[in-house]
Amino acid sequence: MIKRWVQAGAVVLALAAAAPVPPARADDARFDIKSAYTVLRNGVYYLNANMSLVLNSEAASALNSGVPLVLKINIELTRRRSLMWDATVAELAQSYRVTYHALSRRYVVQNMNSGRKTSYRSWRAAFARLGELSGVPVIDASLLDPEEHYDISIRALLDVKIIPTGFGLLTSVFYGGDESSDWYEWALR
Repeated sequence: MIKRWVQAGAVVLALAAAAPVPPARADDARFDIKSAYTVLRNGVYYLNANMSLVLNSEAASALNSGVPLVLKINIELTRRRSLMWDATVAELAQSYRVTYHALSRRYVVQNMNSGRKTSYRSWRAAFARLGELSGVPVIDASLLDPEEHYDISIRALLDVKIIPTGFGLLTSVFYGGDESSDWYEWALR
């Protein structure tokens, strides 16, 4: 009996692996960093960025079905070195959990760093607001060597790995994995 279950499981896995991957559609997710810059204010570097965060239909459908989505904004600060790889000085992540509440028909965004919650009428409005970063503290200037050159990079990532286990398989089957922007890099001034 167990042998039949194992064989049936192997057949299901083989069929799933052989299934064709649907071609990309015009409504597929697009995560793009349009602009980003830092401002030095009172001895601290602050990040401002404008991003386009558009979900594909599978991710939007999962969200509307009650699957929470997590958006991570990764920030890296590196020191340039001529003979070796650049040295990572700091790595930061801003994380936001987006959930849909069917009773209120609202999309709730929780900043997982601060706990602050806001709600929106549509997921498009929620992700449009998440795409506008303003005044995110990156690093105290006193921690940096004024003789060195530093670069800062940012990317946006829809992280399906930290969705609760009950939804992880469902999301990976219907959604297909992480969505990420390219790294956007500039010199820290």
